[in-house]
Amino acid sequence: MRAYILFSALMVYFQTESVMFCDICDCQEISEPLTGVVVNCSFHESVLEMNPILPDASITLDLSKSNLTSIQPASIFQSESLVELLLNRNFLKEINLLSFNLPELKQLDLSENELTHINPDSFNGFTKLEYLNLAGNKFTVTSQLNFNSLVNLREIILDNNNIGDNIETRSLFDEQGYGVPLNIQSISISGINLDNLNLEYFKPVDNTLRKLVISNNNLNIIVKLPQRLEYLDYSNNPIKKITTEELEPLVYLKELKLNGLDVEEISKNVFATLMLTNLELKYNKKLKEFSNLSFGRQLLSDTYDFYLENLSLKGSNLSTLDESLSVLFVKVKRLDLQQNPWVCDCRLAWLRKLPIAPDLIDNFRCSSPDNLFDRRIFDLAEEDFVCDTSSWEESQFGISAGHVLYLLLALKSGPSTVGVVVNCSSHEGLLEVNPILPDAFITLDLSRNNLTSIQPASIFQSETLVELLLNRNFLKEINLYSNRLPQLKKIDLSENELEQLNPNLFKGFTKLEYLNLASNKFTTMSQLNFNSLVNLKEIILDNNNIGDDIETRSLFDVQGYGLPLNIQSISISGINLNHLNLEYFKPVDKTLRKLVISNNNLTVFVKLPQRLEYLDYSNNPIRNVSSNDFYLLEPLVYLRELKLNNLVIEQVPQNVFSTLMLTNLELKDNKNLKEFSNLTFGRQLLSDTYDFYLENLTLRGSNLSTLDKGLSVLFVKVKRLDLQQNPWVCDCRLAWLRKLSIAPDLTDDLRCRSPSYLYNKKIFDLDEKDFVCLKSWWNESETIGLTWHQTNHHINKMRTFYILFALIAYSFKVQSTTLCDSDFCVCRHNNKSDRDLAGEFVVCSYDPAVLNRIFGLPETVYSLDLSRNNLTIVRNSGLLQSNTLTELYLNCNQIREIKENALQLPKLKRLDLSDNELEVIHEDAFKYIKKLEYINLANNRLTSFEKISFHHLGNLNEIILNNNDLGASLEDNNLFDRSGYGLTHKIQSLSLSGINLNVVHENFFVDAFDLKKIVISNNNLVDVFEIPFTLEYLDLSDNPITQISGEDFNDLLALKDLKLNNLQIKQIPDYAFASLHALKNLEIERNRNLTEFSPMAFGQEILEDADDFALENLSLKGSRLKTLDQKLGVPFGQLIRLDLQGNFWNCDCNLVWIKKLQIQKEYYEHLRCFTPKPLYNSRIFDLNERYFSCPANTRNVGTIIAVISFCVLLTSIALWIFLFLPKYQSRCNFVNNIPVPTAGYTVLPVHAPIQNR
Repeated sequence: MRAYILFSALMVYFQTESVMFCDICDCQEISEPLTGVVVNCSFHESVLEMNPILPDASITLDLSKSNLTSIQPASIFQSESLVELLLNRNFLKEINLLSFNLPELKQLDLSENELTHINPDSFNGFTKLEYLNLAGNKFTVTSQLNFNSLVNLREIILDNNNIGDNIETRSLFDEQGYGVPLNIQSISISGINLDNLNLEYFKPVDNTLRKLVISNNNLNIIVKLPQRLEYLDYSNNPIKKITTEELEPLVYLKELKLNGLDVEEISKNVFATLMLTNLELKYNKKLKEFSNLSFGRQLLSDTYDFYLENLSLKGSNLSTLDESLSVLFVKVKRLDLQQNPWVCDCRLAWLRKLPIAPDLIDNFRCSSPDNLFDRRIFDLAEEDFVCDTSSWEESQFGISAGHVLYLLLALKSGPSTVGVVVNCSSHEGLLEVNPILPDAFITLDLSRNNLTSIQPASIFQSETLVELLLNRNFLKEINLYSNRLPQLKKIDLSENELEQLNPNLFKGFTKLEYLNLASNKFTTMSQLNFNSLVNLKEIILDNNNIGDDIETRSLFDVQGYGLPLNIQSISISGINLNHLNLEYFKPVDKTLRKLVISNNNLTVFVKLPQRLEYLDYSNNPIRNVSSNDFYLLEPLVYLRELKLNNLVIEQVPQNVFSTLMLTNLELKDNKNLKEFSNLTFGRQLLSDTYDFYLENLTLRGSNLSTLDKGLSVLFVKVKRLDLQQNPWVCDCRLAWLRKLSIAPDLTDDLRCRSPSYLYNKKIFDLDEKDFVCLKSWWNESETIGLTWHQTNHHINKMRTFYILFALIAYSFKVQSTTLCDSDFCVCRHNNKSDRDLAGEFVVCSYDPAVLNRIFGLPETVYSLDLSRNNLTIVRNSGLLQSNTLTELYLNCNQIREIKENALQLPKLKRLDLSDNELEVIHEDAFKYIKKLEYINLANNRLTSFEKISFHHLGNLNEIILNNNDLGASLEDNNLFDRSGYGLTHKIQSLSLSGINLNVVHENFFVDAFDLKKIVISNNNLVDVFEIPFTLEYLDLSDNPITQISGEDFNDLLALKDLKLNNLQIKQIPDYAFASLHALKNLEIERNRNLTEFSPMAFGQEILEDADDFALENLSLKGSRLKTLDQKLGVPFGQLIRLDLQGNFWNCDCNLVWIKKLQIQKEYYEHLRCFTPKPLYNSRIFDLNERYFSCPANTRNVGTIIAVISFCVLLTSIALWIFLFLPKYQSRCNFVNNIPVPTAGYTVLPVHAPIQNR
């Protein structure tokens, strides 16, 4: 009541008075570059509701990050002096610029909103506008943007809008297109899903455009570029080659960025015609060669015209550089060669003489030879760069080939090994001379030798060899199993062209501990198996197309990949992995120490092994990270290094890392990450940092704008803290960062993004007074000390406002005695529109004594999370008595019993008891939660349905019973029994996945009158059962069903979603889905026996007219289909999403029609040919139609062969007669002596001779 009276008085006090912007925001007068007032209202929600008045001389108004959804009232935006308006990072869905009167406006920032359309006439009054930023909105092809009226526009930014297809067809410079003026100087169209541009696209601005950013698209060539270009960014496009011709005319170009391409080499003369000052070639993972003539031959002899100041080759795949480049590189001010696999031999020793900046040498390290692995190059002495001499020619030195190897030897000694290291890297043709190996050699390096096969085999017979390196060759097969290498512990076969491995290959390698098969051409068909490697400790399978195979064939199953259960390190990065079972790594829960699962398509975390010490989950499309991901039955207390780079998370919430004892944490390049909670490491560590072990933390390259000062007590203990490349808002809340001891090499890109007058300033170059504080709120870290803006406008009135507001806040604070004031729970208020009740969300995880606490629940509590508290019994507690609680989470505990009357929650609608140890549920356990609508009992130990009583739950409409051994019980009991334990007939959603169900008897669902959803996957069903006709969603996946037919789905007129994944069906027959007229989503994935898909599967009618074909999404991914009938082109052409990846497609003339389908590009990558052999593994949409050919028609081959054979036979007979008959006559006489019939006959004696005529 006190608060209400005070608040009412406050409203009356202000309701008749107008407010100036400077009363509630930060105003600062500046004289450079313009004279006027900068008004900073960033982070001021509801500021426009007060209808404030702009100062007369305002030149900048910053309303960014204010959660604005609309611009009201428009009267605010009336100014004769305003030059810059910042409305970025809000939630604007529409904006009416026509109501603005800002004749002097030159800069408008509308980036990072939710705009989908802008009226083409909106810009009519902005004739002086020079800068427009529309990046990060939701513009699409239908937006039909047009900027005709912006005649003075100099720079436009359209990044991260899905307008690629539109820009390809509607020119940026056409009045009927985007209408960008021809005097434009800067265009940025990064990340717009651009696939192709006409070669002459930029010809209209050939002489005016100065800056072009066209990065993060799908372009595979460089278009013809404007001649006057000074800045070009073509990064992150799948470009495979750069030529001199593409860059030759750009004589004005000063800065060039070609990062993240698919180029393998920088060839000679590529940059010969350019006069660059800045060149970036970072993160080109395939770049192996950088020609010494890249800048042209002339510059090597005369460097006068070499202007390059900054060059970055960071993060590529270079192993060496020619020493002739030293005359150029010595002139470069900042040369970054870090994160490359450098081979530190004599050819690279010259790099140590270059004046490389100290902050660019930490990751400038050797990759080989092994004795220098991971050593910093600038920490080495010149004598460490040992040069091999094997390139000498035999004829020149008069030595035998057998002695060559002895010239390459180096003695290696250590705590456990003493022997000879033989380095034959980069020695082509060496094996052809069958060289002799020394007796005691332990390492043989044959990498980079262009080997295609291993011959002769005699070189691979040794009783001492421990390490064999065959990486970076062109091996297509390998037969080591016939050789004797009993001591071999390490073999590297990475970066070859292996497609198969003989199952017996590794027999005899019982001591092998390390195996690297990364970057080969293994696929699902390779059927890899490592059963015989019983001592294998580490395996690397990166960058092979085996994702689908690993999903179905377990890494740890003897019939799968057969990895030993004592494996310690697994790397499966970049294998196109889409999904893993939650318990996938359970077999190695106690042994696995290192897991790299980056660069895949995973959207959630799997259950992680408890003993894990190193985890890399980077570059996966994961949207949420929570403490649940790192806390299973036991927390990951052994985890020391965690990498979560380049995810799609928007926040790192509280308590995510509270159970971890990390020393290294990477959260780099998370472009959507805007929030990092001050409770990320838990509340306890903020008061006592004794257990905070983190030494290295990077948040580099994210989207953070501020950090809470509460983190300072933790960050001050971090040895290397990298906060660079974030859009920091340099106000008083961030001033504390300057007091941290951040390493000098991590401060260069630690810069301000706003306010505008501090843009791009290094934070550590600023004084504390530069961090101006917004004066509209008080500093909570001080008691109730109030701060206010020292302004001449209404100063007495504002002081009263702060005092009244503080009294209101204090009146609430002193009355609170709930969980929300405790140290072990976290509360937040729910105001989401999708909830039917507003209230408090209370999270009380990781506290085994939580039910014994004396605190009560908030009066308006909506949700209570008691998960992960190791609870074993749910008993009466004040926390489980509430008249408002709607959601209760008791999952991931060890609950064995729920006491009767324990749950006294009359309003409860959702209850989660999953992942516990329940075997029985008392009949009165649910007595006081009669309004319950949803219950989750998955992953318990329930074995009998009779031991679960649901008769109190009359409103229950969704139940999940997954992964309980209830199958046998349900075969003998009615799921909807009325005698006491059955489910109500109101059930709409039922999930029975993984319950070991063998059969579904007739009338199983007869009492379920309104059943909409059934999940009955992962059981032992062999036939399709009688399905309720009311169903809208059905999942039959992962059952040994051998056949389906149209009769199985005859009456399902309402079915919209059907999943038939991983069955044992061999074909989709005629009319299988013909009766499913409402079906919208159909999944038939991972059916390993499926070879036929009938063109009549959806019926005959849709093949001719697909107007009534309702299906929108179809997936046939990961099956064994070889072809599809062209008749399916009509219905398939109607689909929104079609996934045909991972099948054994036969790319002949019968399949060419699928290239005409509108398949989304995200489903191109693994839509590949399996046959014919010349097209094996080729992407179908990359192939020209002429490659889809069919052999000659074989139906008449037999007839043709028969005719030809008959003709040959007749010819042979004729020749035989002509040549050999008669034997004793002349050929002419034989013909003449043939008897000729006459009119009469003459009888001759028998002895009469035949006379010649």
